[in-house]
Amino acid sequence: MQSYIDIRKNRAGQDRAFVRGTRLRVQDIVIDHQRFGHSSEQIALDYENLTLAQVHAALAFYFENRNEVQQAIRDDDAVVSDMVKQGSHTLFEWPLLARFDARRDAPVSS
Repeated sequence: MQSYIDIRKNRAGQDRAFVRGTRLRVQDIVIDHQRFGHSSEQIALDYENLTLAQVHAALAFYFENRNEVQQAIRDDDAVVSDMVKQGSHTLFEWPLLARFDARRDAPVSS
């Protein structure tokens, strides 16, 4: 069976789970699925070159490593919050973060 998940360092040097062969993090798929209510099929359609198998693998990884992925999401929420407090407009220049920011208080199920 092919592994669809790689563990790589992010810019801050923290380990993060990525979908192999992409720059897409597992936590991004989790947010799309749980905060925005997107189905696995919709997520695969939303991201160019992402297969349904990769989406399912990312969600399976999440359910096996829930605490670590939720911590990564909380870390990102803190960064977004700090950027907003500092008046950064970068959030609104990148649609994913702007969408993410609009719902960052929405829970990710535990």
